Amino acid sequence: MVNEKTGLIKGIIFGLIVAGLGIFLLIKPMLLVMLLFISVTVNGLSLIIGYLMEDKSERSLKDIVMGVLYIAFGLIMILGGDEARVAGVRLIELIIAIWLIFAGCFNTLTALKLKKLDVKLWELILGSGIIQAIVGVVVVAFPLMGVRVVTDVISVLCGVTLIIIGLTAITISILVKSCKKNIAVKI
Repeated sequence: MVNEKTGLIKGIIFGLIVAGLGIFLLIKPMLLVMLLFISVTVNGLSLIIGYLMEDKSERSLKDIVMGVLYIAFGLIMILGGDEARVAGVRLIELIIAIWLIFAGCFNTLTALKLKKLDVKLWELILGSGIIQAIVGVVVVAFPLMGVRVVTDVISVLCGVTLIIIGLTAITISILVKSCKKNIAVKI
């Protein structure tokens, strides 16, 4: 059983670490990108470990190939410095932009076919397709603008959330300690 003092100290340390991470995330938003690349690397390791733990009859070459690619991509992004991370994010952004352009064109063509068939609400699909294609083109035309804005917004939201979680953990640890004292006094 954990004694009261140890529980209080653990709660305060946990709270300080989480709140500190939240503050750091507010100061360095690209930390979120680094965490993404770390998770890609860990995912690659888990694919390879899963491959090695499977029965030989169950193994899939796809797992080992994807695992190696994830690890290579993740390590290049982690060890390569800010330029490599920006290039990695840009690559992901470009893939998403191309997907948006193709999906937008496909939805636009689908909407025009639905109009000829006199299907209701074809205008929604047309509007969605046009917006998708425009967003894709904007992302291609203005590289990293979207990534930077999204990274900053998500980092601020995550940072504030972590600060709140940290402060809550500290507060709960102190309240639990004082509640136990009050209960002991009443008994």
